[in-house]
Amino acid sequence: MAGRFATDGPDGLRDARRSGRPRTYGPAVRVAVVATATSTPAHPEATWSHRTVAAQIANTVFAPIVIH
Repeated sequence: MAGRFATDGPDGLRDARRSGRPRTYGPAVRVAVVATATSTPAHPEATWSHRTVAAQIANTVFAPIVIH
């Protein structure tokens, strides 16, 4: 049995579509989350929490971010 790369070359390594719920947020929001989480949080916080990242993104990106 040949692997995906052997049968399809480099294109065989791409992720296949998967079943399940579609993504909630688009690429712009995902980039903003990564950029925020890898930056230094405002004083006095030492690290970002899920809640503070969501609050920061909700205030800076034109996308609905659900904060629970």
